[in-house]
Amino acid sequence: MDESNKPSFLERLSALLTRGPEDREHLLKELHTAFERNLLDGDALSMIEGARRAQEEAEHAERQEEVDALAKANQLRGLGTFGELLQRSLDKKR
Repeated sequence: MDESNKPSFLERLSALLTRGPEDREHLLKELHTAFERNLLDGDALSMIEGARRAQEEAEHAERQEEVDALAKANQLRGLGTFGELLQRSLDKKR
């Protein structure tokens, strides 16, 4: 990379300071820091945390529905569940 394309010190510093949270846990820490600095009140923090929990529960339920649907599809095809397939495979080796 030549020098003309290299970001300046101020550009790099600005990017570092304006970078958002990397994951949900980091976001939660940032929200708690905002609360501790009186930038966010307790009600707002509670609402955000409740919404985050509801989203995680919905995502978990969605993943479970996918797993259940795949298991049912496998059973309908006569393959059985993954555990049953694994057990049959182990039985054949004995």
